[in-house]
Amino acid sequence: MPFEEKRTNSWSDILEKTSIEGVLLCLDDTVIKCNNRALALLGYTREQLSAVPVHNIIPDKCFQQLEQSGNNSVTGCLAELTRNDGSVFAAHVRAGFIQLPEGMARLVHFFDYEGLGLVERRFKEIYDITPNAVIKVAPDGKLIAANKAGAIVLGFGSPEEVVAAGVYVGKYLCDPAQGHAFLKMMHQQKDITSYAFKVKNPGNQRKLWLEVSAAPFYSGTGELQHYEAIVRDVTASKVMEIYLKNEKSRLNAVFNAIPGPVLLIDPEDSFVVDCNESARYTFGDIKGQSCHLGCFSRDEQFPVSRLINVGDSRIALSYWQCCDKDGKSWTVYDVPFLNIDGSPLSLKFMLDISSRVEYEGKLKEARALAEQANQAKSDFLANMSHEIRTPLNGVLGTLQLLQDDGLTEQQQQYVSIATESGKNLLSLINSILDISRVDAGKLEVQYVKMNPALLFETTISLCIPDAEKKGISLKFEAHSSLPDFVEADQERIRQILFNLLGNAIKFSDGGMIEVSVMLLPQVRENGNRVLYFVVEDCGVGIPPFLVEQAFDVFSQVDGSYSRRHQGAGLGLGIVKRLVTLLGGTIAVDSDGESGTAIHVTVGVREINHELAVEADERQGAVDGFDFSDLKILLAEDEVINRTIAIAMLEKMGAEVVDVPDGNKALEELEKNNFDLVLMDIQMPECSGIDVTRMIRKDKRFSDKADLPVIAMTAHAMDGDRETFLKAGMDAYVAKPFEKEELRQTIVTVLTER
Repeated sequence: MPFEEKRTNSWSDILEKTSIEGVLLCLDDTVIKCNNRALALLGYTREQLSAVPVHNIIPDKCFQQLEQSGNNSVTGCLAELTRNDGSVFAAHVRAGFIQLPEGMARLVHFFDYEGLGLVERRFKEIYDITPNAVIKVAPDGKLIAANKAGAIVLGFGSPEEVVAAGVYVGKYLCDPAQGHAFLKMMHQQKDITSYAFKVKNPGNQRKLWLEVSAAPFYSGTGELQHYEAIVRDVTASKVMEIYLKNEKSRLNAVFNAIPGPVLLIDPEDSFVVDCNESARYTFGDIKGQSCHLGCFSRDEQFPVSRLINVGDSRIALSYWQCCDKDGKSWTVYDVPFLNIDGSPLSLKFMLDISSRVEYEGKLKEARALAEQANQAKSDFLANMSHEIRTPLNGVLGTLQLLQDDGLTEQQQQYVSIATESGKNLLSLINSILDISRVDAGKLEVQYVKMNPALLFETTISLCIPDAEKKGISLKFEAHSSLPDFVEADQERIRQILFNLLGNAIKFSDGGMIEVSVMLLPQVRENGNRVLYFVVEDCGVGIPPFLVEQAFDVFSQVDGSYSRRHQGAGLGLGIVKRLVTLLGGTIAVDSDGESGTAIHVTVGVREINHELAVEADERQGAVDGFDFSDLKILLAEDEVINRTIAIAMLEKMGAEVVDVPDGNKALEELEKNNFDLVLMDIQMPECSGIDVTRMIRKDKRFSDKADLPVIAMTAHAMDGDRETFLKAGMDAYVAKPFEKEELRQTIVTVLTER
């Protein structure tokens, strides 16, 4: 069915269903449609009515008012209408224009007074029972009527109270500007649709928001009579609207106050839904544009995802690094976000890390330079250590051999002085190396079985000659808590005690130095016990403000050229580092005027009795070992060191075959059998490490693959020992070495294989 035909039929339906008022649809001056009520009121049949001109029924003045209004709005007037029989009746007529396919038509509604009274009664019933608040407002803004719901909204008990209160609309509007706008619309006689404003309730003075929809009603002469208004209390929704608006404002303020760019992105098409001020400043106005934040990183673990707690829930947070077109580096934090309609969004927080990336680059460069410098220092120390130890081994080795040759008392004294000087030089070298290794974190604690009381007694006895020269007596006290044996780093403890005693003697003139040692009852979490000892002198003391400086390496409390006490300033510096290495503490008690007491704790292990017995048995085996059946191959390129080693080994009773380099050692091994090889490391043509590897792996020496090999070298830096053992050597002796140390190492290797 064509649209226009449908429209015409719909008008017919409307006309027929309107039973209270007469309705005429007129084209020009002819009635083309009417309802049954119109036929009944006018006394015509449909055929008769369609033949009668409209102006014969309705006075022209009614249509003149409509035409003068200049619009399609409905107007009304009182008029006398003429029936078919010629009689007239008073009626209220309203008319308006409508567009039909045939042209512009008039739609006329009319009531006789009897019908109008019925409508008014029915309207009154509906007016009172409707749940919607309805009020009637006079042109001057006075409330002249209200239904029951309207009275309740306005804070009154009944419609009569509203009328009696004489309420004027403008008086109760909270915002004068809104009041003026509302009254202006009323005076302009305009329809008012959903106009919301805040009022002070006339009945109970409570402030509330009302939403008003109103329409003007006119008299038969076209004058404005009043407004009919439907009023809704929208306070709750308005308060929520204001709250949400304020929250949005606050969120926008926070959003724009974030110093870094923040982007809200639709993950489906990567379009920027919103961005903050920082993002607009950094990237321009990118809202609505496509944004792809590609991932870049120097770290393969990017991008990273992790769960974070947000309130009672957990969400996944991803972050990665990216680079923009200008070369700036960013860390992007990606947080999943839900839109109001539930669709997923991506909230991306961007942190400018360009400065950090630049700083990290410089830091890496600086670290590389520092590592290079540290390696250069290590190489220098290794070379200097090797070059100094080699001749020093010849000096100390020769002196050890001289001590066994029946010297006179004076000669023995000279040899002892030279030996002690050589040992002091070796101690200085070891201290420098120890400081370097401790600072690098490469010095390890070596636990061995030791008798603490004996260690202290022997170390103190070494210091007696120097103390007696200055008229100083040494006193030692071992507490009853001290066990016979413990496991500890014996050499480090000896070095700590020796340095402390050396300082005490150096800075004292006469008097007494007291040393006491005990085992504290406490047990640490790792099961270690605490060895506590004190070295107390009566010397010049250390001023409290110089205590920290005293522990710096190469530092002297008195640094002047005229100072009385000489030294390298390594004593307390290496002591503090060694104490820390052993898991201990050091404290100084001195007033700077008379005497100093230094308190030291170090970690030790309680020794198992069965292990102690086994150690004693091993030591007995060393003491009773017979070297007369041993045939030893000595590979040493330095003549002096080779001579010293041969003499020491022969004094032990061993048969020695010596060669000057690695190739000669291999030739000798092919021809003869040996019980042991003493191998120098740094030799021309073929190093000691290369020779050892060939012994272990070359088929020519398959029958000698298990031959014991002991490294005998001036390479004494940290890691050297591990390198030699990894190459296949069984043990390691650092030059310069004591004859007894060499003897014990040989016996240990031969008896424990």
